[in-house]
Amino acid sequence: MNSAKTQITRKNVSAPMRWIVDNLYFSPFEDVLHFGEGKAFEDTRLLSNPPYGSGPLVFAYDPNSPDVYKRDRQRINPEFITYAHGVSIYVFNTLLPSERKAAFEDMMRCCDNLIIAVRTDKVSGSPVLGYDGVTTQRGTFQTQLDTGAWMEWFKRVSPEWASVSLLHNGGHFCIIEVSR
Repeated sequence: MNSAKTQITRKNVSAPMRWIVDNLYFSPFEDVLHFGEGKAFEDTRLLSNPPYGSGPLVFAYDPNSPDVYKRDRQRINPEFITYAHGVSIYVFNTLLPSERKAAFEDMMRCCDNLIIAVRTDKVSGSPVLGYDGVTTQRGTFQTQLDTGAWMEWFKRVSPEWASVSLLHNGGHFCIIEVSR
């Protein structure tokens, strides 16, 4: 599967990022990682410049970015930098379970608090035998998990000392927070 094909160029901010900025506060003194930015540049801009005033210093990481700087794995190396918050929008629902777990572990290593938005709607496609999703007409993978299944998955892969909570459920997505 090629998760790079799931990247959508957005002219507007995504609904999950709008919810995050409207309901959570990020201090301008804390660094934030936009994990899996893709082509959601408007999301990164809003996170950096929220309507409530000065925003945090936001860094973007995406292994499929055409920008060499944004795909540099040093951006998620905890020996190099640790972020107060990691925000990921519609990334985990495009990954096969083993890739999803690896991406989650990457975020956990470099971020103290994770805010992850995932799709909860059913996407048309052909079921992938032995996996929790479908292959779409574009040849991409999309999970078919609902909010309860996502909560279960994040609790299962999180370290036992981590706190997993549901921040939002609705609008075909949920937002889950995993914190230390």
